[in-house]
Amino acid sequence: MAQRFKRGSIMAGGLLALALAIFGCAFGGGTSGGGGTTGGPTATPTPPPHALAWFQTDSAGVGQVWASLSGGAASQITHLTVPSGECVRDDNFVPPVFSPDLRHIVTSWSITSCGDIGPANDLYVVDVSSGAATKVAPDPGGLYFLRQRSAGWVDNSTLWFIDQLNIEQATIGGAPTTLATIGTETGNHQVSLMDAALRGHTLFYATETINTITASANVEFDYALHRFDMSTHATVGGPVNLGSAWDCQCASHTPYSTSGLTPGFDVSSDGAHIVYQRVTPNSSTTSSGVASSQFFYANADGSGASRIASYATAASFTPMQLAPSGATVAVTHALPAPSVFTASVTSPGLRGDPGLTFYTIDAGSYPAWSWDGRSFWASANFRSGDIVQFTVGTPAGAVVTPGGHNPWSAIGS
Repeated sequence: MAQRFKRGSIMAGGLLALALAIFGCAFGGGTSGGGGTTGGPTATPTPPPHALAWFQTDSAGVGQVWASLSGGAASQITHLTVPSGECVRDDNFVPPVFSPDLRHIVTSWSITSCGDIGPANDLYVVDVSSGAATKVAPDPGGLYFLRQRSAGWVDNSTLWFIDQLNIEQATIGGAPTTLATIGTETGNHQVSLMDAALRGHTLFYATETINTITASANVEFDYALHRFDMSTHATVGGPVNLGSAWDCQCASHTPYSTSGLTPGFDVSSDGAHIVYQRVTPNSSTTSSGVASSQFFYANADGSGASRIASYATAASFTPMQLAPSGATVAVTHALPAPSVFTASVTSPGLRGDPGLTFYTIDAGSYPAWSWDGRSFWASANFRSGDIVQFTVGTPAGAVVTPGGHNPWSAIGS
């Protein structure tokens, strides 16, 4: 509760090869065809620029960013060392998010292995070609509890981030500008920004609000999904109800304890539709604080909501991501096992629904989709555990990166 209230041989090539892959080479996947001749080979779509990044802990215990560009060999991007006077920077809760031109990554580093919860998280911008990591100047009025999707890109040179209280914007190398103060620290009615996704100029963000504090210090939170216009710096419309949950007083859901700090949601690439989880509370101190879940697909403002994945259950918060097409959603950390599934957004997802698939390897990080939407990656949690690749419709996942965690994918512009 303290931090709530304080608020395999994948090394190949090297950075030179990686830089060439990013900036000097044509992106592959050319077409084969019969020149329009009837009965000729089916053309294979040319992949757009795309990337997959993740974290791996090096021999010094520091979480380093690795990446693969457009399906090329993976290489270590950063070579960070532990700052003087600190122990180990092993936690990387914010995924490594690429800029639209795939030249920079924004992510975080933090400490939790020094006998306490560690200092506030630091946000960094990484130059992909050089590996240099530059700390983003902190917002002096924020609370740096950076988790989940706490940062991303407005354009190639401008990033946004949330720090529990404020929505911030900054250019690379510049000081942040506070666009709005959303959270509060007032008594027993604290409001925190916990998770966000930008689509166009609209920031979709989830809030956590204290509802009840019992004599035994159990806390019930209410959750809601909101919208904020980054151009006019104003909130848009009313919130979408994500339900309520009690704070977890246990470690029964380890190793997933850092997964899903709010009910899950995601937004289609055009910003027109949302998928989200709505939870009911469980006050038991031996539970995750969530009794049950339902999943929905709706318009961006929450209207026209329909149940999806009805056969799926989750006594936990569930990270989720829509496929690039917007037609399928991947969900992880839907405890108890099987904790990973995909569902069609246009089907109720009843038992036996061909659009609903459960997968055999459990995972708790955000799902990271391939550019073609045929597969996605996820890891056991944000800090450790192998990265697993799941092929949509095939129940058996496969470990592809031992020791990797918190993968994130991007389609470049």
